[in-house]
Amino acid sequence: MIKAKGLMLTRFASSLIFLFAFLIGFVFDLIIIDDLLFKIILITYISFFILIVLGITLEMKFFRDHKRDLISGSILVMISAEIYLMIFNMNMLFLKVIIILITVIGVLSWNQALSINKKKKFFFGVLSLLYYLIIFLMQFNLELPENYFFLRFIASNIVLISMTLILITEYIMKRKGYLKYI
Repeated sequence: MIKAKGLMLTRFASSLIFLFAFLIGFVFDLIIIDDLLFKIILITYISFFILIVLGITLEMKFFRDHKRDLISGSILVMISAEIYLMIFNMNMLFLKVIIILITVIGVLSWNQALSINKKKKFFFGVLSLLYYLIIFLMQFNLELPENYFFLRFIASNIVLISMTLILITEYIMKRKGYLKYI
């Protein structure tokens, strides 16, 4: 019988809540952008990026064999999105770059959420706090609608709560001897 079954379920559920709140925040970000082509580029990029991260994390053969090519492709798509922004659509450029940045940080942070490696867990903590800090600083952007502030604030606080719940659960598991970091 598994001794820490409830704690492991809490940890896993917190990770899913983290992902759900992150995706809700991403949808809110898409709503405030009025550029259809940029939305398509961003959705394509993030879908591609999430698939790469999951494929590498789950050590699927195709992703493991083509890791360098996939990461290069991901970087190329991100650079093309930035070039598109700089050449064709300068309105709200800073906001769009920040949205790309927080989306990448959110995906990478979520990917490390359940890691038992000390370095990856530290990476998770730093990225999660950076994600929350950037979103908090976005609240002071006067160009955004008020309802966006409220919705994004709720989503980012759910991310913060789930991140904290993951860390507290792991602390309890570690204290009881059910979890050991590598």
